[in-house]
Amino acid sequence: MTTKVILNGNRYLKADLHCHSYFSGKTAHVKALEPMDCYSSPQGVYKQAKARGMDLVTITDHDSIDGCLDFLEKFPEKLDEDFIIGEEVTAQLPEFGSKVHIAVYDITETQHHEISRLKANFDELILFLRSNRILYVLNHTFHGFPKRQHGLKFLEKMLDSFEIFEGLNGAIGPSQNGVISKMIQR
Repeated sequence: MTTKVILNGNRYLKADLHCHSYFSGKTAHVKALEPMDCYSSPQGVYKQAKARGMDLVTITDHDSIDGCLDFLEKFPEKLDEDFIIGEEVTAQLPEFGSKVHIAVYDITETQHHEISRLKANFDELILFLRSNRILYVLNHTFHGFPKRQHGLKFLEKMLDSFEIFEGLNGAIGPSQNGVISKMIQR
């Protein structure tokens, strides 16, 4: 069932654009316990998204499109209906000694391979995404925030590099989501 969302007289699609499956592997930020980032199957992610009224579904596993490909192997017709291949890319910013997570959407396997090759160099990756007209978003802005002395230059680079920022992340507290929301509005 497709839910109609109307804002200012325009119809919009509903989608959760930051979803993982068990193809994301182990999380890197709770090393002692070595938990998985997600325990859901790609089919489970799709089923849950549709149950919550999403018109469009994607899976953005960490540096992998395997969850998307696994889903499409079982349900190839969904690619033409309501599913797009996505990924959360870990891009390196050597000048800041940090990395950021960039969500990319509606990509092909060939583009995924090139993205994987370029993710070691943030600037080259952004150039590739722009030149190939790939939709990309900075996920959880403060996740890869560098040391204090680089903070302002980092934020300036992010604002210059992205047109779209993840505005609400359910795994981040309201204060960080609020700061990101205010930053986006400005």
